[in-house]
Amino acid sequence: RYPFNEELRPKLLNQLLTSMELPLNIEKIKIENSELIYREKNPGTKEKMTVTLNKLKANLNNITSVKDSIKDGAVFRINLQAKLMDKAEMNVHFVMPLNSKSDTMFYSGTLGSAYFVTFNKAIVPALGVEFKEGNLNSLNFSGSSNGHISKGKLVSAALIREAGARPSTGAHSAPETPTARRDNRA
Repeated sequence: RYPFNEELRPKLLNQLLTSMELPLNIEKIKIENSELIYREKNPGTKEKMTVTLNKLKANLNNITSVKDSIKDGAVFRINLQAKLMDKAEMNVHFVMPLNSKSDTMFYSGTLGSAYFVTFNKAIVPALGVEFKEGNLNSLNFSGSSNGHISKGKLVSAALIREAGARPSTGAHSAPETPTARRDNRA
């Protein structure tokens, strides 16, 4: 894998807002029944990584670039619901304090049930890992990010243990390891 070109790193939403010269102040944006498709081609790979958010609903609150509002502690918030890869229910909450000196934003969320193979369109081109089988029941996560580092934790995860079982809404513990294949790329 080639080293990441830091010049290609896009700014985070909170960084874009705080660096805007134009004063912008929007109390709320509501998005319903939308779709977001993200594609990226990594050097050294043949196919593009594709991530889709289907049936997207989002509320964006306190979108401002007004310097006095930022100085007074304005916090930009996004609450997002979607079906990840058109299969897994996803809820993510972003909190972006706009006066953060390190431009840190925080996030937490949940991901519902799906077959692991659902995620292959994203992970095979990005990581060279392919799921052959396995089922995710649920996943809870949280983390933080700025322009230089992202860190987070998997709060809890539940995999379905029964071979050939369908995803469900019930909780399971002591998960079985999903079957995956790693393709080592240069």
